[in-house]
Amino acid sequence: MHGWLQQRQLALNGLGREQRRELVAALYAEGAFQGKSATHYIANVLGLGRATVYKYLQALKAGSL
Repeated sequence: MHGWLQQRQLALNGLGREQRRELVAALYAEGAFQGKSATHYIANVLGLGRATVYKYLQALKAGSL
């Protein structure tokens, strides 16, 4: 997560909706959601609801994100 933010010179608290979506996609590609309670943890860190993160993940798996 920190590497993604540094590459784009962004701060976590300044991310917009689309940037948070991109970050979730990057984390998914790296396998960050494989751990137990990972979705809950990532949702908390990003300031998103778990349902929103699950919605993003569902869209990723369907290929529409």
